[in-house]
Amino acid sequence: MKIIEGLKAQKNLLRKIEDLQKKIATHASYSSLERPVYRDDSNPDSQEAQAKQIAAWIQATLDLTKLLAEIRLRIQLTNLLVPVTIEVSGTKITKTIAEMIHWRREFADIMHKSHAVLTDKNIKEGFVNTSQQEKQEVKIIRCYNPAHRDRVMTEYMDMKYAIDSTLEIVNATTDMVDVEQIKTITRIMSDIRNGGPKDARDEIAAGE
Repeated sequence: MKIIEGLKAQKNLLRKIEDLQKKIATHASYSSLERPVYRDDSNPDSQEAQAKQIAAWIQATLDLTKLLAEIRLRIQLTNLLVPVTIEVSGTKITKTIAEMIHWRREFADIMHKSHAVLTDKNIKEGFVNTSQQEKQEVKIIRCYNPAHRDRVMTEYMDMKYAIDSTLEIVNATTDMVDVEQIKTITRIMSDIRNGGPKDARDEIAAGE
């Protein structure tokens, strides 16, 4: 299953869970003046059939939630393990998918804003009168390079666009970590805690 397929599967599972929750909420109880919607025709006033249906929906919700958890874990591990490369202003940048997502969502904006606040603070150049009624020239002293600031701000915006276009391709072409690889990763992490092998990626690659 590709990453994009996993992302779509998540949405579909959440929709199914929400539908089940609506059914559970609608049929969880009823008035003693009503007959249950789900009933045994041989005993139409019995609540047993509807109670069984509610229990079946709750079990189905649990089964779907477990599948959702598995898919999310597979996506997260894939994002942590798979490196991708983008190019910004002629410089190649390689990070894991997970890192790229963080830079796209937050970090690039943080750095863009950090440079955007490098301003003249509305200081006006010119002349002012001193207390001795003398003219004194006012100049702006910049502790930064405006050209460098503008270039870097553009690069962080370009970085976001590069990540978007690259991850669109990566998500459509990259297989998610499978269940057996999750077991391998779990074992490797246990080994690490116990002083064993330290490079998870190499061992996973060797087992493929």
